[in-house]
Amino acid sequence: MPPGGLTFSRLTGIIPDRMGSYKHTILSVFRLLVTLASLFAVAVLFHRNLASKNAVGALVHTLAYFTVQTNLFVCGWNIAALGRESRGKNSGKNAGFLRGAFVVFISVTCIVYALFLRPYWKPEGLMATADVILHFVVPLSFILDWIVTEKPGTLRPRWTFAWLIYPLVYLAGALFFARLTGIYVYPFIDLSKLGPGRFTLNALALALGFLILSWFYVGVDALKKHFVRYDSCKTVR
Repeated sequence: MPPGGLTFSRLTGIIPDRMGSYKHTILSVFRLLVTLASLFAVAVLFHRNLASKNAVGALVHTLAYFTVQTNLFVCGWNIAALGRESRGKNSGKNAGFLRGAFVVFISVTCIVYALFLRPYWKPEGLMATADVILHFVVPLSFILDWIVTEKPGTLRPRWTFAWLIYPLVYLAGALFFARLTGIYVYPFIDLSKLGPGRFTLNALALALGFLILSWFYVGVDALKKHFVRYDSCKTVR
């Protein structure tokens, strides 16, 4: 690790610390490109669903995926950050809580897909491109953004349980969606095939996984102060 720790400038390797405006421009372009890529991938998935459903049905089905919802969280965060940057405003008091939650959620999207879903899903053409964007490009980009630009020591251990609320609400919504349509968007929550016992075990395992990942990021956040010199990136949140 170079003296002074990791900075946005050191990460890019081409921009001196004194050239703050260029750092902001590069970060803004990076966030814009990630957002556009994510929205493009969601549009591709929506178009795929249109092949078998009307517009409303295709939209609801597309939004039923945890992957899509977490990607839209990232898009929303990036768009808000771009707006703050253009107005010269700082993040709100709840920004650290929300951003930490989004990092956990989008990380779950990447990890669960890579470990449990990718072997059984073989998309082709544009859908294959969208698949990589939604499950790998956007998650890894957002995590990297958080590591480099978030103030160290922001996350609080007590937040980890509050972050469980969204996954639990999502699970309830997914079951309601399945009851209405007969479609379980993910096989590991397919109550009709798994049965109550196996479904409950899977739900508990997922909840534990969310908590472990949340605690991991809280730990990473606490360690960042030893490696990231925040004074060089605090204005680009």
